[in-house]
Amino acid sequence: MRFVHFLSLVLSFTCTATALLRGSDLETVESRVARARLARYIPESISDKASRGPTRRATLAAQAHVKNFAISDIYTTDFFSSQTAWNRTITFFFADNNSNTSTICTKSWTQSNTTNNYPTSYVLCDFTANNSDVFYFKFDTMASLGNFTLELAHEFSDPVNYPPPYDIVEYFSAPTKFTLPCDAKTTTSGVFTNCVSAGPITVIVSGVAN
Repeated sequence: MRFVHFLSLVLSFTCTATALLRGSDLETVESRVARARLARYIPESISDKASRGPTRRATLAAQAHVKNFAISDIYTTDFFSSQTAWNRTITFFFADNNSNTSTICTKSWTQSNTTNNYPTSYVLCDFTANNSDVFYFKFDTMASLGNFTLELAHEFSDPVNYPPPYDIVEYFSAPTKFTLPCDAKTTTSGVFTNCVSAGPITVIVSGVAN
């Protein structure tokens, strides 16, 4: 009788452990799927994928089908209303000839005398009409309002060159220098500076990850 009771306890424990394991496995799968979906829309994921290695990225970028990015209507603005801070904005039109899609990128920040607050992490641009593309950019350096370096990236589905299930591809640019002519105007409320270039400016695609 004791043996039967012991065996019953063992079977009960085994079933419970199996159920818990299955639940754990399910949670793991769900969390991985969630992370995978989230990674597509988190700018930091680009840095992670870009870190896979310059050799691989350069080799892929040398493929004949890869085309360069085009930037146009880029302008930066600066409004100086005090002795300690500047309100700055950058806006530009980002087009990728690889997907024949484009969007507008914009970012505002406050610059002080002691800190450089321009975005050095990837900034998400406006979504395209069908939300199928994800465009990003970040500053590499910024010497002045009209003299700075940007890095650009674009993620989209390219089943022609990258068959499913590996059709989601990300293209990266090398740091690209921009030099814009600037014009400053003094008003009663402060100094307004505007730097503009109609473009288009070619940005070399130097890396691919998928």
